Amino acid sequence: MKDLSGMANGGGGVVIFGVGEDPENQGAPEAIQPVTDRGIVGRLEDIARTTVSPPLLMDLTVLDGSGGFVLIVEVLRSPLGPHMMEAYGDRRYHVRKGSRTVPMTEQQVRDAYALAARGREHREDLWEQHDLPFVPQTGAWLAISALPEEPLKDVLDPTSISLESFRHPDDQLAMEGHFYSATASTNLRIWADGVYGDDSQRDTPLSEVFRLHRDGAAMLAVAQSTELHLYSIARALNAQVAYLTWLWTELGLDALVEIHIALERLNQTIAALGRFDEERGPRQPPGTSVPSAQLRRVFLPWDLGRASRRHLFVRDFCDRLVQAFGYPLMRILFREGWLYGRDGRPLSLSFGGGGVWSESGDRVALVPDSGRIAHFDGADQTIGYARDGVILDEEGRAMATLEMVPGVGLPDDFIQTTRTLEAVYRVAEGGPGTPLPDEFPADLPDPVGEWSDESLPLRISPRPS
Repeated sequence: MKDLSGMANGGGGVVIFGVGEDPENQGAPEAIQPVTDRGIVGRLEDIARTTVSPPLLMDLTVLDGSGGFVLIVEVLRSPLGPHMMEAYGDRRYHVRKGSRTVPMTEQQVRDAYALAARGREHREDLWEQHDLPFVPQTGAWLAISALPEEPLKDVLDPTSISLESFRHPDDQLAMEGHFYSATASTNLRIWADGVYGDDSQRDTPLSEVFRLHRDGAAMLAVAQSTELHLYSIARALNAQVAYLTWLWTELGLDALVEIHIALERLNQTIAALGRFDEERGPRQPPGTSVPSAQLRRVFLPWDLGRASRRHLFVRDFCDRLVQAFGYPLMRILFREGWLYGRDGRPLSLSFGGGGVWSESGDRVALVPDSGRIAHFDGADQTIGYARDGVILDEEGRAMATLEMVPGVGLPDDFIQTTRTLEAVYRVAEGGPGTPLPDEFPADLPDPVGEWSDESLPLRISPRPS
């Protein structure tokens, strides 16, 4: 983490795992020494996510070879910096100098913060020049606005682009994201700085808006009713981010992108998080108002194409959204709920609160607080491991997953193909319960981000009397 954060603070760099160094010339490569532990990829991401602040912008590439693989980690110079490493009792800023990583001096840290502040001021001017972020005139809207990092360059040529090419190959994505009309070729139009679309009709209020600039800046906004359906918003937002990521990939955008998500005019809405919650408005301390829930992050476009990274981004926003209504976290979809297989279809099983549950509400497996999953009728018989919402086998491969889990063990290619009619799992006797102590604890395997050849080995036991 010192090397990676030091590279981010020093202009970027690359670390290669799986190459042996020349013992007589430290730092010089001698031969390939492939890595064999697939769990190192997930561990590296997990450690980077929890020990470096603000988060690193890095791209991981696995190159398979004889006897194992080589892991290439590219760290980009970040506009968010400077980055501090906080681990092993050490809270410092580091910078890469030549072949060494050294602590930054106080003046270097001050200069880095001053440079970042000047960059943010300039960024705000660029946002304004693009008329972003999107601010609706009336009503509540869910809006994604995005602006690439400089230097800005044209990736869209309106003279040669086909309006048909803006339609994602999976129509279900546009329908779930509620932007089907705005991106339809019949509604898209060319303008001075790119392409835009909406669902405007003579007698119908505007409810979908799409805009794409020549330089890749984009906006996708959808009107909301005054009664917010929070699970629907989470699913729609995931689809909208997936669409923009696909679009940038198609255009060949290779720059960092700053993304701003907002749900505007919260004070005009009410919401309920679960089946048994009463509808409520935003919680507002005396003397303040809550006009919106907002979140900004910087990503590489192709990194957001990975399911776990996209789900984490969406979850962070949804947590902020429900906190505006007085709920601590949005658990369903992200931390609890229906389990899905590798084909993206629900398994008729749900996960949460100390167990795995059948559709009828019977607990068919125990999930103690250690994460080791055991049959309901045999607590010493391990059938899997729950880690970050992914059910793993002994080798750390995924057998099942929550719908929008952000865990590092989630395979990148996970796509939900079937939607459940309700987001809340069924538990016959009210709530799902609480985590249980584990009489037979075991170490959890490190997730490898791949699918298991085995399905979740659960047998449906009859409900005990």
